[in-house]
Amino acid sequence: MAAVVSSTAICSRAIAADTIFELDAGADRETDGVFVFDTVPSNSSTDFANGKTFTVLDGSPHDVSGTIDHLTDGLGQTNGDSCCGPDSESFFAGPAGAEDNLRIQLDLEVNVPIAEINSYSWHNNSRAPQIYNVYGAMNPKNNAPDFDAAGFQESADLTALGYTLIASVDSMSLGGAGGQVGVSITGDVGTYRYLLFDIAPPTWQVGTRATFFGEIDVVPTGPVSVPLKITEFDHDSELKTVTLTWHSTPETSYAVKYSSNMEEWDSDLDDGVKADDGDTTTRTFDISGLASASGKLFLRIERN
Repeated sequence: MAAVVSSTAICSRAIAADTIFELDAGADRETDGVFVFDTVPSNSSTDFANGKTFTVLDGSPHDVSGTIDHLTDGLGQTNGDSCCGPDSESFFAGPAGAEDNLRIQLDLEVNVPIAEINSYSWHNNSRAPQIYNVYGAMNPKNNAPDFDAAGFQESADLTALGYTLIASVDSMSLGGAGGQVGVSITGDVGTYRYLLFDIAPPTWQVGTRATFFGEIDVVPTGPVSVPLKITEFDHDSELKTVTLTWHSTPETSYAVKYSSNMEEWDSDLDDGVKADDGDTTTRTFDISGLASASGKLFLRIERN
């Protein structure tokens, strides 16, 4: 195993973040989707970005790239050329316009005080390096799903759109002929809901293809208060059950209430649901015989 570590202070904002780059050129030993570096934390399935939504703002992934949700599924690739087709574990841009940048944005759903932004890539050869600027915003003016690509090109004034440059990443200085690359942006990163990654292809040669990204993690500075919200609802009319998923905080208890008129909420489906690990909880409830004469039943979640 060969490892090279380089640290660079980023002075692009009033309170600077530090960026650590690390290359593991002998990384074929990793097969289970977890990267192990000397200084960069391993990728996580419990970080705050896990399961959150990435949106492509500008550019396009390769037609055999993995889907963008690989970036927040908690797993890295399991081999050094993890493409292509439906089983691809890497997310990367296409051959057409390979010299152009790809812009993707992560919605954390709430404003988050961020301690770390960690990104991971793996390729046996020229597509391992990471080159990107990452910006943060609380409420940007040009935003998905109503994003206007025409108003967001390389010449766009991101400051005017509400974005702040957090850090500039370029791991090309590590050299090597491929391997696993880990990047950790740490310190007082800032408080943001949206993170925008403006990603350039590696610059080994003109027309080189884009970086094989496997995961991007976000670690908050401490516990984050997530507003109660039912995010998924599934009604099985045959079994007379309803399955709810809602935002939650681990080690917290919740009551699931029901009403037939949205005025009286003194009836419980369960008054002691212990939250699942992670930031959501899912439970299934029997609702047979609970609907009013009109067939209506209303549900809500309360924190105990």
